[in-house]
Amino acid sequence: MVHHIITAVDRIISQHPHAGVVIVGDVNTLDDQSIRSYPLKQLVHVPTRGQATLDKIYTNIANW
Repeated sequence: MVHHIITAVDRIISQHPHAGVVIVGDVNTLDDQSIRSYPLKQLVHVPTRGQATLDKIYTNIANW
């Protein structure tokens, strides 16, 4: 899944260099280290269910 996400974002950014990308979802089992080093920022930094951060938002427009 991570490979698919990164490949899709690569394709979007190569065709539209100034595009804003936002990826959201309940991805509690996803190893997101590759996505966060893409560089997409993870905006949710607090637990969203109990002690786990399940709902995540990754974006290249975090400053907006």
